[in-house]
Amino acid sequence: MKIDLYTVFKSNGLSLPFSPGFTEIQVFTAFIRIILACDAIHDFIGDRAFDNKSQDAQKDFFLKTTMYYLINEINIIRPDMQNECERLLNASGVFKGKPKILTYDNPNAQNSFIRNDSSAKEVAEAILSIMKLVKIPLADISRGECTDDPSFLRMLSLLMRVREYTTGQRVNNPSYNIKIDATSDIMNLIPIYSGILSNERKKMGDCPNVANIKLIEDLSTYYDPANTDQLKKFFKTQNLILKSTDSVLNYDIRIGDTQIIDCALQLFGSEGNETVKLSIKRYFSQTWDEPIFRTNDSVGQKKNNSVGSLALDMITSYNISSDAQKTYGGLVMKRFYELSIFKTMGDFLQLMTFLCLENKCENFRGISPELVDSITAFITFDKLCIYIGSIFSSFVVGETGSKTTNPLITGLSIFLNEEIAAAVSLVGYSKQSYNIESKKRIRREAADSLISMQSGFGKKTNKIGIMSNEQLKTKLKSVGINVTKISSRGKRLNLTRKEMEKKANLFKNLQLRAKKMGIKIMYKSRTRGYVYKTYTRLMNELEKLKQMKKSMKFG
Repeated sequence: MKIDLYTVFKSNGLSLPFSPGFTEIQVFTAFIRIILACDAIHDFIGDRAFDNKSQDAQKDFFLKTTMYYLINEINIIRPDMQNECERLLNASGVFKGKPKILTYDNPNAQNSFIRNDSSAKEVAEAILSIMKLVKIPLADISRGECTDDPSFLRMLSLLMRVREYTTGQRVNNPSYNIKIDATSDIMNLIPIYSGILSNERKKMGDCPNVANIKLIEDLSTYYDPANTDQLKKFFKTQNLILKSTDSVLNYDIRIGDTQIIDCALQLFGSEGNETVKLSIKRYFSQTWDEPIFRTNDSVGQKKNNSVGSLALDMITSYNISSDAQKTYGGLVMKRFYELSIFKTMGDFLQLMTFLCLENKCENFRGISPELVDSITAFITFDKLCIYIGSIFSSFVVGETGSKTTNPLITGLSIFLNEEIAAAVSLVGYSKQSYNIESKKRIRREAADSLISMQSGFGKKTNKIGIMSNEQLKTKLKSVGINVTKISSRGKRLNLTRKEMEKKANLFKNLQLRAKKMGIKIMYKSRTRGYVYKTYTRLMNELEKLKQMKKSMKFG
């Protein structure tokens, strides 16, 4: 499967700032490399890998290794790329106090951007902030709606609305296909369990317009050492599994014309005794004539590709090597770096396969016939996985609850760019994520964009067809257009959907005609700011202008 990450990034409606002399794709490449390094730090510098005091030297060596290869990689993109990345990260507003730097000589220093697990997450958050991605808790989706739908079903409804907005096409009776990386807190997932059970109950009762919800499994799922997740088991008990038929997946991952990852997953063994091997030929500028590989076989109680097993190999390599072999770029560093890639690829390849399921890549067979007219979502509790996935897709759901919040309410979140968030009426951002001024700004932008994006009034676009009946009624009434009619018997009736769309399109054409003749289609209200002029007002102004031009012609 071939996929261009920069193209997918742009299709997600995102952009990046850059200094004169640089390009957006250069900055994007550097940020992707940085966020993958953050993922490696997150995996190995926490408590799962080097978990006792006797391993502090190996832990520090891993941090230096990761930063050494990171800085060398981004400066290959452009010699002064490190300085540009530091400038953008410091300007993000995420970091407080003195400016920070990217360094491998003393990565534990307080002025180092990436020095531990928490700082790695901060850097990833800063990158998302620079890309204008905002976190939306499920609790804020359709806040105030009096619905009995569990939040998971509301989430699926949101995904449908996002798809409609991004494609400009109405989605009828969609099916939902879910990929799960891994989950943790059962309380965070109760909305998912209850939503699926509620949906299956409706299907058994032959209720109309019930969505099909399936869990997708493929080679990237099986390679992940955490593939025996409780939520996955729940899907299996409900017989809601959709399996890929591929025994080999070849990944050709690019940024523009430059290949950054060349690897393959391959299935071995019989059913019930399967083994998946990951072979890597390229990881950014690092290449191997003979591919390095790792399998997901079990070694005792641990998977061969788990953090614990990979860290144990690192520790062994460090302990048996001389000081001369532990230099920057030396044999031991190279070994640490290669082993870390196998863990990084565990989550990353799941995300790449997910993007391909969204029909964004070439040469992917798998289960594609089953994905027609479907919406695919990705669920994970890993914060770095959420951050990385949200750069490329609006359909990555994160388990983001904390011990200080109610997991039933705040346990699941999604990241959207500000424009899409406004277009789908999601403007209730939390105080923890955004300050008051940014919230005011987003709401102002949302107020301006909701009409133009959802109704299409004042624009040469046609979003009218994807609006609900209630939304369309509201928009028509806001510009003084009646949404009822009198029948032949004198009874007042509501207009049909077709009649409302006809009136909306007529009004939009009236706006375009007014703009062409130099008439402003908005005015400043004393109480509501800038609003669109009503149908009657525009018609009167057009008639006055017509009479004026007529009198000037004959005068």
